[in-house]
Amino acid sequence: MNATENHEHGPRAQVLIDDWQLQSSYLLDATGDAVSSLSFDARGWHPTRVPATVLSALVKDRTYPDPRCALDTYRIPDASDEFNEQHDLTQFSHLPGKRNPWRDPWWYRTEFQMPSLAPDRHVWLTLNCLNYRAEVWVNGAKIADREQLVGMFQRFRLDITGHVTPGRNILAILVYPVDHPGVPDTQLEVFGKVRGFHKDICNDVTEVMSIGYDCFPTVPDRNLGLIQEVTLDVTGPIDLRHPFVKCSLALPELNPARLTVSAELVNATSAPVRGVLEGTITAPDTGAVVATFSRPVNLLSYETQWVTLTATDAAALVIKDPKLWWPNTYGAQPLYNLTLRVVVVGSASAEAQTRFGVRRIDRELYERDGAHTFRLCVNGQRIFQRGGYVQPEMMFDWDPQRVEAELRYLAEANLNYVVFEDIPNPPDWYLDICDRLGLLFWNCFYDCYWLQYNRPWNVDLQVLEDCTVDLVKRYRNHPSLVIYMSQNEGETREDVYEMWRRTVLALDDTRFLVPSGSFPHYRTQFPEWFRKDLPVGMNDYYPKTYSWQLPWVYYHLVREQRNWMFMIESCAASLPPLESLVRFIPQLRDLPPNPGNDPQYPLDKTWAHYGANTYYEWFDRGLRLLYGEPKDVRDYVWKAHLVTYDQHRAFFEAVHHRMWDITSGFGHWKLNSAFPDVQWQVYDWFLRPMVSLFAIRKACARLAVQLCPLDGMISVVNSGLAPVAGLTVQATVYDLHLKVLHRQSSAADVPANICRDAFVLPRPTSAAETPVYFVKLELRDAGGVLVADNFYWLSPRLDDYQIVFTDDMKKFPANKPLAVPRQTPCFPELAELPQATLNVSGETLPPTPPNANPVVRVKLSNPGTGLAFFTRVRMVRAADGEEILPVFWSDNYFSLLPGESKVLTAELPAGTATALQVAVDGWNVTPAVAALA
Repeated sequence: MNATENHEHGPRAQVLIDDWQLQSSYLLDATGDAVSSLSFDARGWHPTRVPATVLSALVKDRTYPDPRCALDTYRIPDASDEFNEQHDLTQFSHLPGKRNPWRDPWWYRTEFQMPSLAPDRHVWLTLNCLNYRAEVWVNGAKIADREQLVGMFQRFRLDITGHVTPGRNILAILVYPVDHPGVPDTQLEVFGKVRGFHKDICNDVTEVMSIGYDCFPTVPDRNLGLIQEVTLDVTGPIDLRHPFVKCSLALPELNPARLTVSAELVNATSAPVRGVLEGTITAPDTGAVVATFSRPVNLLSYETQWVTLTATDAAALVIKDPKLWWPNTYGAQPLYNLTLRVVVVGSASAEAQTRFGVRRIDRELYERDGAHTFRLCVNGQRIFQRGGYVQPEMMFDWDPQRVEAELRYLAEANLNYVVFEDIPNPPDWYLDICDRLGLLFWNCFYDCYWLQYNRPWNVDLQVLEDCTVDLVKRYRNHPSLVIYMSQNEGETREDVYEMWRRTVLALDDTRFLVPSGSFPHYRTQFPEWFRKDLPVGMNDYYPKTYSWQLPWVYYHLVREQRNWMFMIESCAASLPPLESLVRFIPQLRDLPPNPGNDPQYPLDKTWAHYGANTYYEWFDRGLRLLYGEPKDVRDYVWKAHLVTYDQHRAFFEAVHHRMWDITSGFGHWKLNSAFPDVQWQVYDWFLRPMVSLFAIRKACARLAVQLCPLDGMISVVNSGLAPVAGLTVQATVYDLHLKVLHRQSSAADVPANICRDAFVLPRPTSAAETPVYFVKLELRDAGGVLVADNFYWLSPRLDDYQIVFTDDMKKFPANKPLAVPRQTPCFPELAELPQATLNVSGETLPPTPPNANPVVRVKLSNPGTGLAFFTRVRMVRAADGEEILPVFWSDNYFSLLPGESKVLTAELPAGTATALQVAVDGWNVTPAVAALA
């Protein structure tokens, strides 16, 4: 057992992590009273830590293979007997008689120590997330049954006082699978149909996507188990729950901050209790006390009482000169700390701590041509929202260290919001990290089309409401939380929507309500119960795209389609590097070169399982149209990287080029993947930063310079809150042999938070004369220092295209292109670029507090006469060449002209071995490694 801090229930809560054992109830004749006794013999059970799903634990102890490799998921029985029969999976059951291992509930068992307690002390057990039902037993006594403990999206807090003793105690939790596992689909046909999730599992209040959908695998046990922390804590007669801080700031001064503090007090005894609620607020960074306050409280027997103190009640709740919390790239993220304590007869009965940020959020609904866009304002400043959807790890094999790296990748790519579709209840530490990094969080309660009004699902409405209440109470202190979304697509049925709306407004009226992304301006027919919350100002309705497009299409959509004023769901595929691909599609290691007669080379059904479905088809075809048929797997991957970079840069540059004039944000589907994947992501499951991440980082830099493919306009984007004067913009056009065809520059003074056009760049128009050309953009400050750059590879062939969809754009298929080039391949000449050899050196820098992680500085230069195109840099172990991950590069996937040099930095994980090398390769870059100096 490990004891760590859990601030939700006081600083001394114990988190029961280690020394759990797991077993199928099918193998036991014993009942709960026996299993939870000290004398019970659990030898032979599966060891595990908690949190862990059953399947995750059985994969770790090698009872089953890892479903995230090859097609090994088809060597694991599924929760559906029908699916098992279809695919002959019963043979793989580890249970006697080949019984379905997910049909019966599973026991989680552990031992914990308890000191001697005063007579008025109460012991509380908290289950932060279980799936799907549970019984709890302590020392032979049943504490709660499967009818009480049901629903994945709520916490359960149980008083186990009368059942614990000083010394050794046994906790046993019998966890039941979902009531309706459903029958999943396969996704094994290249460019074929996707998995569907509209199955019987939708009758349960659970992660319905665990049955599988286009970008989420079928999880065989449907994530049966204890998914978040199990904690123990001790209080006196009064328990303190759900502390909440509301902040009021007046514009334009934003000073002082007027706070309202509330909490739920629970008298756990049969007698009335008097006490005092005391509060202390400490400042960010210094920990200095900035406010103290108190209030007497009187609770009747077993009473639950909400206690609220306003700035009128307590003058200390007026905070002068507050430190303001800002989204990523717009300012700092200071966090205050509130400690609440209930004192009864001179001693602390209960204590809770929570962090909060001081910030004000507002919404503007900007109208243009009858459509609206949602403009988020924080502390009186417009925030251009850049971000997208994220997914939980498929078996919830995640922890704060992994997620810290994932979210930092997004923050360093200059993104500023995230939203889950799959679950509404991430671990508390997830939002803690969002708070620290300045990543805004939208909480989507009811998934995608799950509780649609025309669906037949018979969901337990009381369980759903209990979950909804707990979700609001759980996360509302987080300054990162700005939006409550009912569901991201579709129209929530009336009874659920009205319950959700009523609950949210009653418990937290400080955020914005978004019914869903299914209400574009042109839609006039929709259920009446949504009308009061429209217009929304954001949508993911058609036209949108999940496939490959020529880059100019995104600019066209922004200019011509008003649902792109804030499009919250569009994307293109992002193929991982070969080093990742071979880990989950291992046959690629030995795949021979393209024989020339396979139009789908190197794809097969394993690729389809990992995302090469109907949405991937035109990414694959676009790759071939632009760059030609792949010679081998490596060639395929690098051609995919070029497509990916262009696509992801174009998304964000397109929405930037009409920033505030038309657009106010953009959401990418998706930013990560729940498992190894070939589709939508910007870093892969192995935490390898991908080409798409660096394309987005380039496009979303605080100062950026960009080229519009529609008209050649060169623009400067200033995403900061201060104007920048004295800039110089330069654009240079090179032919394939690096002859300068045109160079143009101009001065630029750019106001705050805007895109400012500089000049129109003339570009070659004849493919016969200039089949391929390059455009290098440079932005320098008043002192001549380079502050932003960009590099494009282009061809007049891209401008000779055929529109292949000519119908109403509201019917535009999201898996098809709008236009295709007539002259293909468009860039065959890139294959003829001469090899470039770079000079590479690296050194480890001294650590800079407070960041103790090692940082490496790498210098690259191009001494040759040709272009080093699309260069990649990695940090690898000298012993075996394995890449160090996670890694935070200042830039990557860049090009160097003859005589150019570039200095990069890479931050590595703490404790990284010192025997490291810098590895360099690229489109035409000779692979090389260099030891660190």
